[in-house]
Amino acid sequence: MGTVKPQLGVKIGRQPWVKGRSIKHCLDMGHGRMGVEEKIDGEYCQIHVDPSKGDKCIQIFSKSGKDSTEDRVALHGIIQESLKIGQPDTRVKKACILEGELVVYDDSQEKILPFHSIRKHVSRRGRFLNTELDSLPGPQEHLMIIYYDVMLLEDQSLINLRHSERFKILSNLVCCRKGWAGLVPRQVIDFGQPLGASTLRKAFAMVILAWKEGLVLKPDEPYFDFTDQRRRFSSCCIKLKKEYIGNFGDVGDFSVVGARYDSTKALSYRIPGLKWTHFYIGCLDNREAVKSWGAKPEFTIVNVVELNETILREVVIYSNPEPVSPDDNGALALKLAPGVEQGSPPTFIFTKPLVFDLKCFSFDRVGNTGFWSLRFPSVTKVHFDREFTDTISFEQLQALAKEATTAGKLEDSQENLQWIAKLEAADPRGIAVDAASQLTVTTMPTPSPRKSTQNTTSTWSPKSPLATKSPVQVSPCRGRRERVHRAPSLDLPSITATTSLRTEPWSPTKLCAKHKRGLPSTGPTSQHKRLKSSSETSISQNDYPHIDIASQPRAPLAARDNNPRPQPVKSSCAPCCPSSPSESFFDESSNSDGINAEVVKSIINPGTGELQTETNPERLKPSTTKVTTALKRKCVYAGEDCMLANAVVLFLPGLLAMKEAKKLLAQHGVDAPVTDIDTWLKAEKEARQKGKITIPSKAYVVCDSDNKLVFKHLAEKFKELRKDNLFNKGTHIEIHDWRFLSYLTTQEDESIEEKYFHGFSDWRMRWKLHTI
Repeated sequence: MGTVKPQLGVKIGRQPWVKGRSIKHCLDMGHGRMGVEEKIDGEYCQIHVDPSKGDKCIQIFSKSGKDSTEDRVALHGIIQESLKIGQPDTRVKKACILEGELVVYDDSQEKILPFHSIRKHVSRRGRFLNTELDSLPGPQEHLMIIYYDVMLLEDQSLINLRHSERFKILSNLVCCRKGWAGLVPRQVIDFGQPLGASTLRKAFAMVILAWKEGLVLKPDEPYFDFTDQRRRFSSCCIKLKKEYIGNFGDVGDFSVVGARYDSTKALSYRIPGLKWTHFYIGCLDNREAVKSWGAKPEFTIVNVVELNETILREVVIYSNPEPVSPDDNGALALKLAPGVEQGSPPTFIFTKPLVFDLKCFSFDRVGNTGFWSLRFPSVTKVHFDREFTDTISFEQLQALAKEATTAGKLEDSQENLQWIAKLEAADPRGIAVDAASQLTVTTMPTPSPRKSTQNTTSTWSPKSPLATKSPVQVSPCRGRRERVHRAPSLDLPSITATTSLRTEPWSPTKLCAKHKRGLPSTGPTSQHKRLKSSSETSISQNDYPHIDIASQPRAPLAARDNNPRPQPVKSSCAPCCPSSPSESFFDESSNSDGINAEVVKSIINPGTGELQTETNPERLKPSTTKVTTALKRKCVYAGEDCMLANAVVLFLPGLLAMKEAKKLLAQHGVDAPVTDIDTWLKAEKEARQKGKITIPSKAYVVCDSDNKLVFKHLAEKFKELRKDNLFNKGTHIEIHDWRFLSYLTTQEDESIEEKYFHGFSDWRMRWKLHTI
């Protein structure tokens, strides 16, 4: 390894690249800490810098290895400025090799323009190709370089350093300037931790919503792995795009109006007598006229596609498109733009067009066409039972492309949740790779980078030789720059049921020191566990899962000898107070007969898929007849200023079985939330009708959005309340997914300095599902 050193003027080969077909597939190929970067939709640049050459110090290689220095001359000044070449404080004195992506930036829109804009700014061998039908570049448009790696600095080779160390060096090397030079957006995800799949899934969903190209996953390993016993996929970059997964990139059905034969391509197929290798995709310009009065079909050819051997064999065997030569064609009117044809027109015209189902990565405006077409299209299926008149028309294609390439404001959290659910279903057999632990760990922040599961036995990485002689020193600890891209680590105190804690001051520091960074704790961590009472021994939650034990009447705390609870004392870090009952939302006299409202347990009928109820009227003591009363303490983080303070928390019964959700709720001062939503709504309405409640109130309904049936029923129930003017004026109700409790903890815990909410500027919007 030590003998391998990059040389200026000689292009370095790129790392191996593989495609990720699902979140699980990415986790299988990845290893330990992975750098997750946004995939930039531009042109690859390998930049060699030799300051000793003066004005000609820049040399640029393209992905193919071609020297593109002269073609990308407009980028030279930007590179020199970003590296401060020729300035006293430059960090590049002798040599430097970097990797980056060339894009076009628009100052007026403050965004990167689509890929097809590059051809107006970059020549090919001194000529601007396929730009005859393009508009001239505006004065507000200019080239931009986005760096993402460095392989050589001064006399030292960096390809044997880990990716995290190389990126730290790059971060200190480049002088960023908005719209001109910058670093690729990235975050670090540890695939060895339980949160790895969930965090990657959320990051990918955000990229999809923003209409970005995708993600690049890079292992924290050297640029190349030359060891004898290398791990499979060692030093491989994983490319994750939407169209790589299932049917995510599906566009629709398209007509196939012609084909041609390429002898070289035909050699790759094992099909005797093959006549077609390339197929021409067309869109109807006059679909309604063809359908209404049988007008002559007019097509605009938008793409040329190839087929895999399986689909091509089906076409050869089962199709009969009645091909004719272009000279004998009188059935179809075809428009073929030079940019699509690329000098190879169809040699066969299909008088009975075939129907292909296509998917693509995105849309593109190919040079010398003047319209939108599919970018990187691929055929997923051939429909022999469909007519070409039912395919996507040219007008529809342009509308789809315009909508897809115009990235507006990010949609609400509900659409983000839908994409996360789709990504979960895209894993093998429709089961999310982290489904087994998803209920307890999906919202916990990413563990601290000081401890990870990175295996260093198969790939050795020496300390940077620049550590002692360069200002870009690699710290032995993970730096703040890297942590800011990660979810903050929360060492939440575990409340243990031991009598010894009654007299010992509560110290978050001690609890944090004992906390292990393995699977996040979902219950008490102490070895002293609560003894079961005789009633609990005979009837358990596991025996009767549909019975909500937490909603049953509680005995006074003083009478529960076998279940001592710790009495938290005040701490300088987190204010806390003894438990105290919360205020009721309606007067106690509303149930003067001493019988509480019927306790309604919601369960799902497996036959109908709908919610059914079973009612158990119980006679309770007057002190327990308030269905809105929840035994509450003060929040350990914000006290009375907690968002849940002085509010009713309605918890679906099934969530109480989730230890993580219940634990988070207790830390915010809610020990016994209201679980009988129907009874609460009824009592709240009656109290307002009788004038016993006149001040506005607030309620939070907490559910599991992954349970589609329950969430649908809940949404319909509260949708009906919109029509009730009494509720509209009196009660503000918000429906949240239970995972919002983790974000609430991050927001209210002052010990967490770096608040990170997975890309959401407003933490409330991530898990907020509905508002009434």
